[in-house]
Amino acid sequence: MRSILPILVTALFLGACASGGSRIERTGDFAEKPTRPFKISGASIGRIRNPIDASEEYKGPKTAAVAPVAEKQYGRGPSDRQLRADIQRKLQRQLDRSGIFAGVVALDRSDEGNEAEVIIEPALIGPLPYGEDHLELRVRVTEKTRQRVVLDERYEGDGQEHALKVAIMELEDDLGSRYQR
Repeated sequence: MRSILPILVTALFLGACASGGSRIERTGDFAEKPTRPFKISGASIGRIRNPIDASEEYKGPKTAAVAPVAEKQYGRGPSDRQLRADIQRKLQRQLDRSGIFAGVVALDRSDEGNEAEVIIEPALIGPLPYGEDHLELRVRVTEKTRQRVVLDERYEGDGQEHALKVAIMELEDDLGSRYQR
C-alpha cells in the first residue's frame, strides 16, 4: 500500500497538470486522443449506494460456530484435552454435513470473534460417579442477534464413543427441528 500511494499521487498530479492547459499534439500511430478531465462527484457516489432496508430479515439458513468444549467436571482432575478436541471436531463436522446450517465452523477460543449467528457451547459436566466411560455433555445454543439461549440440554450415556454419537444425533435432531424449515 505504501508503494502504491506515491505512484497514485504522482499520476493524479500529472493528470491535473495535463488537463489544466495546452494539449500536446502528437503525430503517428500512437497519437494521444483528447480526453476529458476526471471528476468525482459526491452525488454520483451517493446514487451507487443501495442501502438495505432495516426491516428486511434474512430467511436463509444461518451459520453456526462450535466453541471449544468447556471443562465442568467435578471430583477429578482435568479431562483429556484430546477428548474435548475430538468432541468439538465431531460436533462441527456432523452439524456441517447435516445441512441444517449454511456452514459450521470450530472456534479456537470461546470468545473468538466470528460471523456466525448460532453459537454452540458444549461442556463436559460431572461429577463422574459412573466411571471413565460415562459421558455427560451439556450443550447450550445461543443466537447472537437476539441474545437469547434457544437450547440448553444435557446428553449422556455410557461408553464415550457410543454416548458421543447418540449425543450428536440427538443434538442434530433438536437443532434440525428448530432451524430447518
